[in-house]
Amino acid sequence: MRTEGLVMTQLMEKHSKNKDILVLCKQIRNYYKNTQPILVDIIKGKTIDLDQNQFEQIWKAGEKSFLYYSDESESKWNKLFLEHINASVNAYTKLLRERQDDDIAYFTFRALPELVNLAKAYQTLDIN
Repeated sequence: MRTEGLVMTQLMEKHSKNKDILVLCKQIRNYYKNTQPILVDIIKGKTIDLDQNQFEQIWKAGEKSFLYYSDESESKWNKLFLEHINASVNAYTKLLRERQDDDIAYFTFRALPELVNLAKAYQTLDIN
């Protein structure tokens, strides 16, 4: 989900002309950057399921979906972007409930509130 979110953020930054969306994309990119070291520390020594080929597949699928991006269809993309943020909030909430691992709990407590704030910020934008 983090990879998809980062790909979506980068593609939104590339295609959108909406200044508010671009500011929020910068905040979202900073969120990923700031929470990544904690996540990397948690998964140190563990197998990661996502390899380079899978990343490239996600990236290409994202690029393909943005081929038809336009000012007129921006609200559709914004809705998908917000759905992704909300899905991430739900995933972190579920992870926090199900895992008793202190490292995961710490990561989730750090990552979840900021993600909720980003979702709220996105919802307050006038992007219709």
